[in-house]
This record gives sequence, C-alpha cells and structure tokens, in this order.
Amino acid sequence: MKNKTRYTAATAVLLLLLQGCSSGKEAAAIEEQKGEQQAESKEPVTLTLFVQASSANFTEKDFQTFVGDPVAKKYPHITITYVPKGQGSQLNDLITAGQTPDIIYGSLGDLTGLKKMNLLSDLAPLIKSHRFDLGRLDPDALDNVKANSPDGQISFMPHTINGAALYYNKDLFDRFGVGYPKDGMTWDEVLDLTRQMSRTDNGAQYRGFGMDQSFFIQNNQLSLPFADPATKKAVVNRDGWFQWFTTMKRFYEIDNNKVDDTTKLSNAAFLKDKTTAMWAGSNLLNVLPEAMAGGLQWDMVTLPSFREAPGVGIQLNAPFYSISPTSKHKDEAFQVIEVLLSDEVQLVQTKLGKMTTLKNQDIRSRFASDLSFTSGKNVKAMFAAKAAKPMQPSYYDASVRSVVSAKFGEVMKGAKDVNTALREAEDEGNKVIQELATAE
Repeated sequence: MKNKTRYTAATAVLLLLLQGCSSGKEAAAIEEQKGEQQAESKEPVTLTLFVQASSANFTEKDFQTFVGDPVAKKYPHITITYVPKGQGSQLNDLITAGQTPDIIYGSLGDLTGLKKMNLLSDLAPLIKSHRFDLGRLDPDALDNVKANSPDGQISFMPHTINGAALYYNKDLFDRFGVGYPKDGMTWDEVLDLTRQMSRTDNGAQYRGFGMDQSFFIQNNQLSLPFADPATKKAVVNRDGWFQWFTTMKRFYEIDNNKVDDTTKLSNAAFLKDKTTAMWAGSNLLNVLPEAMAGGLQWDMVTLPSFREAPGVGIQLNAPFYSISPTSKHKDEAFQVIEVLLSDEVQLVQTKLGKMTTLKNQDIRSRFASDLSFTSGKNVKAMFAAKAAKPMQPSYYDASVRSVVSAKFGEVMKGAKDVNTALREAEDEGNKVIQELATAE
C-alpha cells in the first residue's frame, strides 16, 4: 500500500509538470507532494521535547495540539517524546542518564540556567540553511531574542507572547458604585480606584488591588536592568528602581489594601475568593473558566503605565524553543520548530488564547476567538500596550532579581523604606554576584 501511495504521488507531480502549470496553487501542490515524498523516504527519527517552563502553561494536551499532531502531519517520519519537568525528570536527571533532550521549551527566566549548562545552540546556521524568514516574527519578539543571545547568534525561537493586563471584578465595582477601569490608564489613576475599592463591607475585607509582583519586577515596564555584565555589579540602587518601588508601594499603604506575613499574595483572592477588585498579571485565560464557574464576573483593560513611560507595557516575555548542542538531529529539530512557527499552527494557538509570535495581523486579530467565554470581553487589551524595550541581560540577573523581589516584599509590608531596601538589595546583589563569579 505504501509503494502504491508513493507511485500515485509521483504520478500526480509528473502530470502537473507536463501540464506546464504556472499558477501559485499548482506550484504549491507540487512542492507539498514533493515534501510528502521526501518525508516518506526518510528514516524514522525520534526527538525529545523537554518542558523546562511550568507544565501548567504547556500541558500534554497543548503538546499534542500545537506540536504532536501538526508535526506528525507534516513530517510523519519524526516522532516527538514529551517530557515535562517534574520529580525525577529535571534537566540534570536527564543529562546524568545520558538522555539530554533535543528540544527545550522554556521561558526567559530559564535562559541563565540553560546557558550555564551549555544547552543552547546557535540557531543562526540552521535558520540560514532552512531559509527561515525571521522577518515573519513580531519585531519586538525578535528584539527580545537578539537581546538575550550572544552577539550575532540566535539562541532560541519565540513560541508565543505572554502579555499582561489589569483584570477587574465587575460585581464589586457595581456593588460599590465605582466606574470600571479603562484602557490607557496610568498607575496613578489605578491608585485612585484602589482607594475607592479598598474597604470593609458587612464584616468582609475587600482589597482594591493586587499584582504578581515577581512577574512585574522581572518584566518591568521601565526596562530596568539588574546587573551590569561588564562590571559584574548589581545596578538596582538607581533612580529608575527608586521610581518603580515608590510607585508600586503606594498601593500597599492604603487602608484595607495593606499586606503582612499572613496575606496570600496570589491571584486566588481575585479568581476564587473574589475579594480583590483588580488584579494586574499575565495571561489568565487558562484559569478564568473555572473562576467564572465559581461566579466571577470579569473583564480586563490595558496594563496601566508609568508617567515616565506612557502607554508602555511589559518587556515581552516570550516562551521559547531551543535546540541542545548535543542533539544528533538538529535539522529535524529545526524542522519541528518551523512547523510550530507556521501560520497554520500559530493561528490555531492564537485562536485558543496563546498570542502568536508572528507579526501577521490577520492571525493576531483572531486572538481567543475560539474561546466562547471571552465573547464580549476586552481581550485585545492584553497586547494593546507598546512593549517595553528589553533590558540589558546578564548571567547574574536571576539571582539579583530574587534579591530585589524579596526587598520589595519588605517594602510592601512596611518593614523597610525604599532607600534602605534598594541599598540593601544592591549590597546583597553584589555579594551574590561575587559568589557566582568565584564559582565560575
């Protein structure tokens, strides 16, 4: 049966050639059938895809929908094994067992560790040999890739763009007679709304505002760096970070919006408990259906901006695919990535609420269109703001960022003033950098 299939495909191609076809559709048909013939003639290849990023953001179902099925259709000789990070299946476990994955799915926060473990290939030669058009990518996403790759190299390919927005509980605003948030607000305007919405009502405390502070520190809207790679020094006791800390700490000085060691700093207070009126965070579309089943009436607006950078959102946080230098099948691994960045696959994932990394406006306009629960919602707000420029990265960012996040936590709780927190963050950051530099 397989020989008959090959013969039929070859005959169809020959007939088209004899007819001297000139139309784009016929030419595309020839190329497609050639590709099918080539795929059939190749030896079977098995690749391992390791999910270094949170498997909650890239489930086995996501793998099958966005990777397994489309790759099997395009390249039936390529089989992909899905391995999520977990107990006993960390990267170190796989490497020790001699099972280094071919492809790694990660987030920008994973880059430092992957670089340290020498698990990032330069994809530039593969991009050239496969004639992949980088011009198809969103310019901001491509800038993000270049900023986080060594000079002249491409260390990874962006998979999706993880936007951010200000979500709000419509029922709480209706209950307290306060107008809903609007697109294009500044943090100062949201601060005023927070004052109006933070209150105690019938014995229950309602917070006006909450946020994923670690996320917004990592992808901060002012493009503030954490360390200078040239001097190997922390650079957080600076005017920019003073402005960021000062702006955000004001939310936690408001009565009924203050926090302490017992406060649950998570989106559960917005999604499940419904005691937080506004939540600033990344894409929540994967968890909103459950929250709606629990009674949450929500909508969203664009992420508020700083006075110093009006209309500017977060730095793009693009989950990515990379190829391990030890892979014996780099060409096949890149073919997989090409499929994942095809218009067809990007359209499917965009319609399911994972924004495309392509600049194709037709695809971008279809964001979340297959999610019925977003009907009538302002989902375009998640990507309406201008992306902040990527900060200058360094090997020490993750470690210094952890120190900065911890110090802001102390500021939030009123345990330290901003000047003291930033001075300590820089001192502790320099100590961490020195330890890491010594260990290199």
